[in-house]
Amino acid sequence: MRQSKQKRADGREITYLQLAENVWDATKGRSQAQIVFNCGRADDPGWRLVCAWPYDDVHALQAVWQQLWIDAIVRAQAHGWRFGFEMERALCFQVADLLSLDVEIVFYDTTSLHFEIDDEDKGDEAGQMRGSDTAGAKLYVAPRKRGYGKNGRGDAPQIVVGLAVTRCLFVGDAGMVSQANFQALAKGGGKYLMAIRFAVATR
Repeated sequence: MRQSKQKRADGREITYLQLAENVWDATKGRSQAQIVFNCGRADDPGWRLVCAWPYDDVHALQAVWQQLWIDAIVRAQAHGWRFGFEMERALCFQVADLLSLDVEIVFYDTTSLHFEIDDEDKGDEAGQMRGSDTAGAKLYVAPRKRGYGKNGRGDAPQIVVGLAVTRCLFVGDAGMVSQANFQALAKGGGKYLMAIRFAVATR
């Protein structure tokens, strides 16, 4: 659903509602908005919003949220704590608010990081572990498991890290690592993420 505004000769601004879809234009190399249906004026008393939940971006976010098991992880982390409300739902709706930001593109990527240890995290019968006293001794889902490693270390326990970016963030690989570049990025006041290769001592 989109809005189209027109200004009349008397200075009034009339808003029209249109149902549109984005169709990929191979010749132009970009998506093109096409009007599916003209719904008429937005101030028409016959219009009434019944429910936008099943048809909005939130529905797509909800599907991804559950597919990544974020809902289960949040519930596991919040188990035993009394917040007075459903923590998982509160976080989900706050993340959904990010969709209303005026952004042109959102970057999301995942990678795997391995640990130089022999055994993966077992956890208790529920698959949970207790953190250190310094960290509050909280329960959390045992994260380090063996699996496919992007760096070729499938033999070592690993975790999967996800990063979503909705604002300007400079991401550079190891070829960008230098003292001068670090100083320039820090001076600019922006955020940056740099990949650095380092050696691991072995016995």
